[in-house]
Amino acid sequence: MSNNLPHKFLRYNYSSLQIHEARKIAQYVINHYKEPVGNTSISQYNKMKSFRIDWKDSKGTNHTGQVHFNELVDHICCTRSLDVKRFNFPTLQCNWLDCAGLAIMRNFHILEPHNEPVKLALQTPFGERFPLKPGLDREGLAYASFQIPIQKNLVYLHKQVVGESEHSVTADPRWLNNLRLLINECISIVDITLHQLYSAAEYGIKSAWKFDLGKLNKKPGMRITDKFHWVGQITERPLDNAKSEIDSFNILRGIRNHLNHFEPACFAATAEDVMDWLNRVPKIGYLLWKIREKLEAQLTPELIEIMLLPEVAFYQKDATRLRLSQPEDSGYSSCIDLKKAPAEKGENINN
Repeated sequence: MSNNLPHKFLRYNYSSLQIHEARKIAQYVINHYKEPVGNTSISQYNKMKSFRIDWKDSKGTNHTGQVHFNELVDHICCTRSLDVKRFNFPTLQCNWLDCAGLAIMRNFHILEPHNEPVKLALQTPFGERFPLKPGLDREGLAYASFQIPIQKNLVYLHKQVVGESEHSVTADPRWLNNLRLLINECISIVDITLHQLYSAAEYGIKSAWKFDLGKLNKKPGMRITDKFHWVGQITERPLDNAKSEIDSFNILRGIRNHLNHFEPACFAATAEDVMDWLNRVPKIGYLLWKIREKLEAQLTPELIEIMLLPEVAFYQKDATRLRLSQPEDSGYSSCIDLKKAPAEKGENINN
């Protein structure tokens, strides 16, 4: 019987997750539930029979989550995420970065018997002095932070591009649009994190942080790579351990610029090019983690999912046929000036 299913050129390789990565994530999450941030090591957690987290919800009700460290690690390995409800842990987020509960969805304008609308406004995490308060007086939506929507979208789009990879060799605009948006979101999520850090420092949400307007040198149109300096300048903890992640960020940034501005106006990409781009997306998750580590900021389930996205592999239709290495005059490298393309080399961002 013939198989009429479309051939998937890209597929996830669900090989076992490296357990040391899951251990580091579990350690980080637990330590950053503590105030001040804890420094318990992985070996110390392993020696405990179990550990507990006591917390209060928004209504003041007391809760306790208790689990063995290895059970938490196994859960991360199996799900490639972290479902905190399973362990009765508090919401996994950084309050000032993610603001997961601060949003308005409104489906009305004026309610009887009133003759004027009631305006709803959000308080941002940057305090009363912050000049903007997103608000609605009619149908619409508003967010105090767009972190979580972008994080969710990154995971969704990555799975869509892989799951519908039969269209990587067709003219279907939906698949290509998903790919373009995925690469855009990779850059946007880093940019928004750095801008939130700048605002948090400017409006003094952490007294230990430094805000030197002249040194930070924020200006319209500045390069995002220059904004990486803000991490060290504000926290006095330079982002000096993210070379590999920034290399991948710069590669995706160059592709994002091409796909947005189309200079040059032509474009080409092999399925193997796309495979390489998709395998750089988890690096964006790790870059965000390393930035958050400098800020002493908690992770989110979505960021953990981005970091732990499975490796993407390419499959040709006939595995028995000869396959040669891709030359520079084929695929993406054939439609760009390689001398001007972002190089895979680290930048000095320690200042």
